[in-house]
Amino acid sequence: QTSALNFELPVLNALVRNTVWGQKANVMSGVPTDCPNRDERRGWTGDAALTAEEASYAFGMGAVYTRWLDQFEDEQSPTGAV
Repeated sequence: QTSALNFELPVLNALVRNTVWGQKANVMSGVPTDCPNRDERRGWTGDAALTAEEASYAFGMGAVYTRWLDQFEDEQSPTGAV
């Protein structure tokens, strides 16, 4: 973790803790996943698009997302499908 936030309001600190926990569960495998606790552990672009900015600030994930997007580009068909 490369950054942290602390607030005077406990509810905001709980929100930050939950966000960090979710990022660790879903992104730290190196492949952003839809839901790590069910059989939906495949890479998923929708959730990553919503959380990539936060993960980059909190965990310095720039290199991970760059590699991930390069892999998508490598696997993309001429029609754009992945």
